[in-house]
Amino acid sequence: MSGGCENPTWRRAPNGDRTCSYCGSLHPEDFLDIMIKYIEQEPGYRLETTSKPYKIYANRSGVQNASQGGIKFYFNHLVDPEHHELFEGLKPLASAVMARKYQEMMEHLEHRAHKEVDDAGHS
Repeated sequence: MSGGCENPTWRRAPNGDRTCSYCGSLHPEDFLDIMIKYIEQEPGYRLETTSKPYKIYANRSGVQNASQGGIKFYFNHLVDPEHHELFEGLKPLASAVMARKYQEMMEHLEHRAHKEVDDAGHS
């Protein structure tokens, strides 16, 4: 694996997350847990894409920054041989994440449209 994480060691964050001692990425299993909770729409769980195709931010209640727990996931950790099965399992979940992101976008647009109508009615 590139980027200095060839043999990652995992440290425990204050909230119990495992993070890579080199890059700070969440452990793949911890990221999977957050991903599932996001898909299931548990309150406080969000995934945010970045302009970098190898990185995603994982947000949830109680973790405001990296000193409290893992906040990002680097996909290069999925190429570890020990996580091959996990990688295969994430493939179908990726579609569910995209569906959830689409739903969030549509809810935002609908809210915005209603607000514009309400604002126009008060003019």
